[in-house]
Amino acid sequence: MSQEYKTITLAAGESRAINTPGKVFVCDTSTGSFKLRAGNQAEADCSSKRVFGSSTSPRSDRFEVRNTSGANNTIIYAIADQDIWLESITTVSNLNLTTSGKNAPTYTLGTAAIANVTRSGIDGGGQLRKQIIVQNRGSAEVEVQAANFVSGFVIASGDPAFTMECGGDVKIIFNGAGTKDARIIEVFYT
Repeated sequence: MSQEYKTITLAAGESRAINTPGKVFVCDTSTGSFKLRAGNQAEADCSSKRVFGSSTSPRSDRFEVRNTSGANNTIIYAIADQDIWLESITTVSNLNLTTSGKNAPTYTLGTAAIANVTRSGIDGGGQLRKQIIVQNRGSAEVEVQAANFVSGFVIASGDPAFTMECGGDVKIIFNGAGTKDARIIEVFYT
């Protein structure tokens, strides 16, 4: 089924309600970062190639977008009740790392070998994660699953490091046979 995408342009700091009900919101492209609220839920960071919700999510009567990029922001989006898949994204490097509304200094947990793990969005010191970087150093595929994504992103052997802004939990999974060797770096707000 083809999905109808719509375009909205927001001035710096502008909020706008989208009175279209649905379970899934997908941002195909945006010229900057923005916040998204589904119904009465908390706001979430959003940017290009992000999917929020799934066909099993509760239905929202409306969505609200708030431009946090500091400039005009053109967003191309779709809302649906069925799952929406962005076309064949196998690896993504350097997603928009703008820290919507936060100017806090950061600290980094260094590179460490990992097995199949789930990383919490908050570390042991109670600090929120800003960014996660995963590098596949083996021959088995590494899949990165994060909250608000319908499916994971796969990092094949030899692909560049996968970098994303993510405050929620992230699951790292090895797929298939081969050498299982991955490294992870997490950046947190202080």
